[in-house]
Amino acid sequence: MPTFKKYILNLILLLNFISFSVDAQEKHPVKKDVVNQQLWMDLYFHLQTSDRFNWLFDFGYETIFSDNYWNKIYHETSVNYHLSKTFDLKGGVAFYYHFNKEIDNRFELRPWQAVVVKFIKTDLYSLNFQLKTEQRLSWLTGVDAYNTDLRLRSKLFGSFTPFRNHRNVYLPFVAEYYYPIKDEIPEVFHNVSKIGIGVGKRFSDQLDGSFKANWQYSRSGPNDEYRVSDFAYQFQITRFF
Repeated sequence: MPTFKKYILNLILLLNFISFSVDAQEKHPVKKDVVNQQLWMDLYFHLQTSDRFNWLFDFGYETIFSDNYWNKIYHETSVNYHLSKTFDLKGGVAFYYHFNKEIDNRFELRPWQAVVVKFIKTDLYSLNFQLKTEQRLSWLTGVDAYNTDLRLRSKLFGSFTPFRNHRNVYLPFVAEYYYPIKDEIPEVFHNVSKIGIGVGKRFSDQLDGSFKANWQYSRSGPNDEYRVSDFAYQFQITRFF
């Protein structure tokens, strides 16, 4: 029976092979997209306060391994309301700080609201859809003026358990698309879509860990075309209370 560590190793090797294959195409006279490697790390604290309410506190860090160097730290606090068997209502606020090499550092305030439709939920698999609205306010360091952005995000996500005898091991997946409505923020990277799949394990009732391989389609600058491929390695730890 494959182990949890083998699933993580196989995902990392697969992502590196895809990246190596794309880089190898530089030897041929064909136009290709730029490939960036990113690292995402998240620490979640999940607090269940009642049968209908739970809170989520996210502390995260992101970076990129390329000449277009940047780092990002952030915190998000959100609340989830269990409306019914099929619907959840969510809302929250996030704070981001971007350390950029090419442009000024940037601070962002991002309140948001979302509705979640739970299509399928069993002991072995789940399938959900989320529609989210974000109101983004951004300031560049040393600049008094701020920029705004309003966008929608649609996300299909879930997980399935491949082994009935090992239900603490699961495979999460996500597919998300971004719909910009008002885009005035001069950020270095701007996402259009994202897909990802990974492996996770519920170590106990209080602790969960996962690794996910993500692919993004985005732009590398405020005036560039949307044609940058990002491979992101995402590690997540969740502590339940």
